Parts: sequence; structure tokens; C-alpha cells
Amino acid sequence: MGLPSPESVGLGGQRTVNGLTYQVVAGTQGQLAWDAVTTGTHGRRLEVLEAKGATADRPSTPSTGNPYFDTDLGIPLWYNGTNWVDATGATR
Repeated sequence: MGLPSPESVGLGGQRTVNGLTYQVVAGTQGQLAWDAVTTGTHGRRLEVLEAKGATADRPSTPSTGNPYFDTDLGIPLWYNGTNWVDATGATR
């Protein structure tokens, strides 16, 4: 199951997909966007720095497992060694 639209969840809302928690944040142009977060061993919230940008700007030589937040699609993707896939495993 993937993430719903950030607008349907609202600013500050969170969802967990594949063991990774995402929170709705204000994007660079005022739009709402998903951002990945995780909790450190002492319970402190740590930001996970992910590459993000337009579909056309995805890394051309990613490593297997690399995350990328596609701002055109509004969802996180992962490189499976062959394709960029969403949380359901569908090629995007």
C-alpha cells in the first residue's frame, strides 16, 4: 500500500509504509509533500535525507535500494536494481 495524497492527510500527519514513517511537510513552493522520518535509538526524531525532485531528474545510476521522492508523482520510490518502484512494487 502506498501513501495517500499529502493533502488528504494534512500538515504534520504521518503514515508508515514498508517500515518507514513519512510525515506531511510544507514543500518548497508551499505545496504539501511527504518527507521520510525515523526515530533514533534514544527516541529522538531524525530526518532521513532523501533525494527528491521531478521524474525527469531521477538519478541516472542509482544503487539498488536507493530512495527517491518523486515530486511530480507525489510519492516515494525505491530503485530495485532495474526500475524505480513504489511501495506496492509497481514500476513507476
